[in-house]
Amino acid sequence: MKSINIKWEYIALVFIMLFSLILWFNQNVIYPDSATYITVAKNYLKYGELFQWVNWPSATYLPIKEPFTDFAPGLSFLLIPIMYIFKEPVLSAVILQSLIIIGYNFIIYFTLKTFNFSKTFIIIGMLLFAFLPNFNAVSTRFLTEIPFISFSLLALALLYKSVQTKTDKYWTYIWCSLFIASSMKYIGIFNIIIVLLFYLFYNMKLRKLIISIIFCALPVVLWFFRNYVLYHFITNSHNLGKKLDIDVFSNIITKLAAINPLLNFILLFVILISFTLLILPLIGKFKLENNNKKIYLVFLITFITHFLGIIVLNTISKTDALGMRLLSPSLAFLLLAIIYLFDYYSKLPFNLKKLRIFINICFVLIIALSVLISIRKLELNFSNLDLPQEKYLWKELNSNLISVNRPSHYYTEFNLTNQIYGELPMRVIYNEKWINKKLVLKLKTIGHQPFYLYSNNNVIAIDALDKLVKEGILTKKVYRKYDISLYNYRNQ
Repeated sequence: MKSINIKWEYIALVFIMLFSLILWFNQNVIYPDSATYITVAKNYLKYGELFQWVNWPSATYLPIKEPFTDFAPGLSFLLIPIMYIFKEPVLSAVILQSLIIIGYNFIIYFTLKTFNFSKTFIIIGMLLFAFLPNFNAVSTRFLTEIPFISFSLLALALLYKSVQTKTDKYWTYIWCSLFIASSMKYIGIFNIIIVLLFYLFYNMKLRKLIISIIFCALPVVLWFFRNYVLYHFITNSHNLGKKLDIDVFSNIITKLAAINPLLNFILLFVILISFTLLILPLIGKFKLENNNKKIYLVFLITFITHFLGIIVLNTISKTDALGMRLLSPSLAFLLLAIIYLFDYYSKLPFNLKKLRIFINICFVLIIALSVLISIRKLELNFSNLDLPQEKYLWKELNSNLISVNRPSHYYTEFNLTNQIYGELPMRVIYNEKWINKKLVLKLKTIGHQPFYLYSNNNVIAIDALDKLVKEGILTKKVYRKYDISLYNYRNQ
């Protein structure tokens, strides 16, 4: 009887795709950046312009719509054709993110397979890329990190496939992948290091290197040029050309100084051990063989370059460079390097059976813990796929308040789903303690009949606004169906 050869990596891939989609359907949340990407796509289809109703945080209280300049435009451009077909903004984002998740998991498999990982470590790698908390966090948000990682890794895998097969048929896909990655995130320009390393290690033609550099840089250069020509600045909230804030570690150092000295010592010890483990494959008896060393160096140097790149971008930006979300692209290459090492050493004919068992147990525990963290809020009711209540709230507002008073803008809180369905400029008062009589009276003079829209769960803001109602400055209307309170100036 012929034995059945079960392709466990295919079964794992299908399982991971399905489970990742379930997590996305249950946990998807509209974040400020998500709302911006969706709104820009919607506004382009409706008005033919790339603009947003708000800049986060609001740089001005003036009732103006703001040009879309802060982020790379790739995700919004991908969303536009889907929104053109399905019309509904949030549903379109859900569909696009679902496709991105499927593509991401397949590209992870394709990358591991291309670099000749063993079947065991292909499965381990796919599980880690799907369920480690930082990767799971960005895959359950409509953000640019997952598509950026996907196209960066696709370019990397195709580059290696091209040099191994000594064929030029992959180069069009490589250049397209590099171009799309840079259109997703500005840090894509640092993917130049990948091509440069292949040029140095595998005698790639200079012409291909130059064209690859152009495709990495072109989306960023064109976008910045467009912004400068139209609006006379590179991006609205970046400090390019101004005083640079290079002390990106100051907050971390301050926090560490306040921690118990023993914990500081343990942290330093862990960092030194990690650094040593990453250097060991390059020296002594642990030294990798020639081609394996090249692959490892590509992973490691790309990680370092991306990590330093996000710090460099932080010197011209207000962004928190060391957040797990923004570090995810860097950590993807670090994870590849670590898995590659374990896979390489597991194939050597050393008598290290106990060590291998210990390593496998560690991986199993890490994956199990990551899965548990991922599913802790899993409800399996897909309730988050319902259309946001803001859509129906704004239908009601448009039919009465807005059609009657013709307000120029409104003030609201951190919930930016409003900008997807509202057709007015919104100003975000994100620190509720700022809401006071002096500010509210000042805001009355800006624009035409603005109003305030806050969730009833925002107790601090609601209490502050309710005090102004008692003082006769504001009026209040509660929309209990949406758990929202609306405040108008009394003479409106």
